[in-house]
Amino acid sequence: MAQLEPQEALAQLPDATTRHLVVVLIETGLRAGDTCRLRADCLVPDSVG
Repeated sequence: MAQLEPQEALAQLPDATTRHLVVVLIETGLRAGDTCRLRADCLVPDSVG
């Protein structure tokens, strides 16, 4: 994952959906399969929005 973190590496991914999934993987530590199964409304706002 460390190889994919730099913006230059993310820019080489084929499409925006893949880039967004990789960012979610990096930021949350979720497994790829779990990330792909997330619903569109999976975010829950906290006290700071």
